Order: sequence, then C-alpha cells, then structure tokens
Amino acid sequence: MRCGLACLAQEGTAATLTTAITDVKEDIIATRQEIVQDKGRANVVMCTPAFYSQVLLAAGKDFTPVMNDRIASTGNVGQWLGMTFVEANGAQGSIKYYDSTGAQKTVDMSTVQYVMYYHEALSVISNFEVARVIDSERFAGSLAQVEMNTGYKVTNAALARVRKVAASD
Repeated sequence: MRCGLACLAQEGTAATLTTAITDVKEDIIATRQEIVQDKGRANVVMCTPAFYSQVLLAAGKDFTPVMNDRIASTGNVGQWLGMTFVEANGAQGSIKYYDSTGAQKTVDMSTVQYVMYYHEALSVISNFEVARVIDSERFAGSLAQVEMNTGYKVTNAALARVRKVAASD
C-alpha cells in the first residue's frame, strides 16, 4: 500500500486547498469537485491516521464500515459520501517506490493529509529487466533467472488529487 500511495502522492495533481482542514466534509467535497470539473470521478480516499480520525468524527453514524473484505476487518475501511475511505497507517515520513520506468523515487509524505482518486487511475506495471537461461550441471535441463520489478503509474493525473497542508514555519 505504501508504494501505491507514494505514487499517487507524487504523480497525482495537487489539490487547490493547502490550508489547515477545519471542516472535513466541506474539504472532501471541494476536492471531489475539482476532480469532477476535470471530467473525472473519485471513489477512493487514502487517509493518514490523523485525518481518518477526523473523518470518523465528522461522519458519525453516516460512516458505513465495509464488512466483506479481509482488510476491512480491522475497521480501517468504510464508505462515506459515496467513496471508500482507507486508513493508510504507512502514510508518513518518506516512502520509496519504483515508477513505471523502473526508476526509484522518494516521496515526502509529511504534509499529505489524503489522496482522493478513481480506482482505475493507479496502474501496477511489471518491468521486465533481464532474463538468462543456462544449462544445469546438477540435472538434465536448464536454469533460468529473471529480474523484474513492479512499478506504479498514475495513468490519468486528473483523476487523482493530493491534499496537502502547507508546512508551518
């Protein structure tokens, strides 16, 4: 989850608002509106634990836990305002991930509060690096080595918004 979140934070479009979040519902609706105005839609919100707590407080009885999923059994996934909210407890500090070209990138998550996106906007891409086949001395047959890595790519940045709070001086 950390690598996918880092990719979304790096390659997604920055949300317009950067002030401290005072009204959670209003902030989420404003960010969703930005995506819709770009002819997109949003159905997933990956939150820091601190912001997820604010969501639970703001949503109250309107927050519906998702019950039929293994990760949902932790209580860290639920529905509100037509979107799936996921508590991403790894959304802190610096996160490294491989992008779609195989390059390793580091993303600072210290100011990110949440990432809102459409579930098809994030792609997982396997990067084939090298393969070699050699005859085996131990048995009749060949040995094969394959080097691959998995990279991530936001296929449409208009479908992902990164909500950050400006760093305080």
